[in-house]
Amino acid sequence: MFTPCTVVIGAVELLETIRQNVPDNSDILTFSDTEPLRALEAITARRPDVIALERLFAATSRGAALINRIKADPTLREAEIRVMAHDGDYTRVVPRVAPLAAPPGRICCRFKPSAGARTGGPPRFGNKISTDRTWPRGERQSKREG
Repeated sequence: MFTPCTVVIGAVELLETIRQNVPDNSDILTFSDTEPLRALEAITARRPDVIALERLFAATSRGAALINRIKADPTLREAEIRVMAHDGDYTRVVPRVAPLAAPPGRICCRFKPSAGARTGGPPRFGNKISTDRTWPRGERQSKREG
């Protein structure tokens, strides 16, 4: 059985402040924003209840990649991912979207339009209007329907 813990990830100078704003669990693990791989190893090994990320770190590409990796791991489904400001004014829980699944007994397939059907773009209009034009010398020319 895994002991309940909280993982905190953020800038070194902000870790202590973020740690004070996290609810007290039995164990709090802190990681710098420069070591997301070590944090991910600890997260997969310990399976914490709460993963708290500093807001500025979560906005970086490393932070977004870490959040996406945690959300993709089925063993970490129960972990709550929180994005927190270091001053405690802002806290947001990152939502998890359940994967869409086909109803049992149905096979999903790509829609295939019929042979003569158009599949996109603006509607096309044929030039079927017949007009008579008068040219400068008085000659008349008729356009054919086509």
